[in-house]
Amino acid sequence: MSEYATPTETDVPPTFDQFTDLQSLADEVGADYRETPNDHEGKDHCEADYAGRAIAGIIDEQGRILLMVHEPSGTPLMPNVKVEPDEDWLPSALAEIEHLTGVAVEFARTERLRRVDHRVEGSEEVFESTTHVVFRAVPVAGPADRPDPQLNPEAIENDDVEPDDFIVDWFDEIPGDESGMVEADARLLLE
Repeated sequence: MSEYATPTETDVPPTFDQFTDLQSLADEVGADYRETPNDHEGKDHCEADYAGRAIAGIIDEQGRILLMVHEPSGTPLMPNVKVEPDEDWLPSALAEIEHLTGVAVEFARTERLRRVDHRVEGSEEVFESTTHVVFRAVPVAGPADRPDPQLNPEAIENDDVEPDDFIVDWFDEIPGDESGMVEADARLLLE
């Protein structure tokens, strides 16, 4: 176990439905807080019927971050999973991230809490809000015992995504355009 990891406990509530005041919670645990609008073509979107996402910033012993890069667009993604409102998010997220990437990880700490306000394009009206927990994680195994990361095609929920379009690897800097939400999360973890 890493000296920075506490795999069975988190510094935030175990279920997203217990997250009531994200700003106060972020202040309490020393995490960054953001509010982000997310515009969609309609009310059916990728987080519909979910409480939000658990997003893992997995940092190895060399200070590199594990990213999934969509090669055709150059877009980097951090491993992440959708969370049910009453789901005990941490054990589920750790297991699903290992299933997704092949790398077993442990929770280290919460880095960012984000309220995402979902809107229909062209409207300022928020029809739903979800929560994102961006957390720092570390690999369970050292480099000699750890498998190379790879995207598990069976873990992909989106039929429009081609698993072969992704490279999963360790990066010491963020590839591509650094202007988006994912890039801001990754920068926070690499600082």
